[in-house]
Amino acid sequence: MGLKRLVIHGVGRSGTTFIQQIVNSHPCIWVTNEFLLYDLALGANVGKKSHPKGAWQYYMRLGLRNNWNQSKEHFWDVPPTFNSSFVPDSIKELGTEMGVVNWIKAAERVLYDSDIAYTWFGDKVLEVNTLRRMRELELSYKVIYIYRDGRDNLVSRYRSKFGGNAEIWAKGVKDWWRLREELDSELYREIKFEDLIDKPGNVILKIGKWLRVDTDCMSLYAAMNIREPGIGDYKKVMPNWRRQFKGEPLRVLQELGYVE
Repeated sequence: MGLKRLVIHGVGRSGTTFIQQIVNSHPCIWVTNEFLLYDLALGANVGKKSHPKGAWQYYMRLGLRNNWNQSKEHFWDVPPTFNSSFVPDSIKELGTEMGVVNWIKAAERVLYDSDIAYTWFGDKVLEVNTLRRMRELELSYKVIYIYRDGRDNLVSRYRSKFGGNAEIWAKGVKDWWRLREELDSELYREIKFEDLIDKPGNVILKIGKWLRVDTDCMSLYAAMNIREPGIGDYKKVMPNWRRQFKGEPLRVLQELGYVE
């Protein structure tokens, strides 16, 4: 298969969905939003998401509830050809060979066997351990990692009842840094949520050059869908932020340039 994997990663409430939707607005890219093919198949802890021993049962149930296919109207949820026959078709494609890597590759062939000439495909991956495991299993990918000021991240968590604290934000960033040390620099790009909102054209142009795709549709999508960004909201909502950002969370803020 000539397609190349592209995954989106970042601490929750950092803009991962927005950058996923931006890149996925390109007609040759299909990156879903937490479809969980890799997270579930590789046994990641995905919190409140359904987490069976294997991924087959999850997708069988999901396929019975949904029949969305070939429409980017639902691009945040499912790959282009996903429907209730996904699991049996994947097993048929797999044949008699077993193993998680073989099943993932068979599933990808079924999901992206489309008349549309996709160049990149993938998902918003929740767990850094999934990315590490994919690398160990030689499931190649490129990754876009998005940072956000941890103080605004915390405000967004409170507002959305997402849960978590400054330590969880800092741990997520540091987990990525540890994986980053193992990756060739050409395999990832890091962006900041604040730059994506303030200078979307510059950020998208860099991503487009890296992926070798045009950026007109992505820039248009970003311009039409930027809403209230919530940048600097912590100043009003959490003026005493230093009470929560001590020690390691403060050091991570400093290393990212959010605090001197």
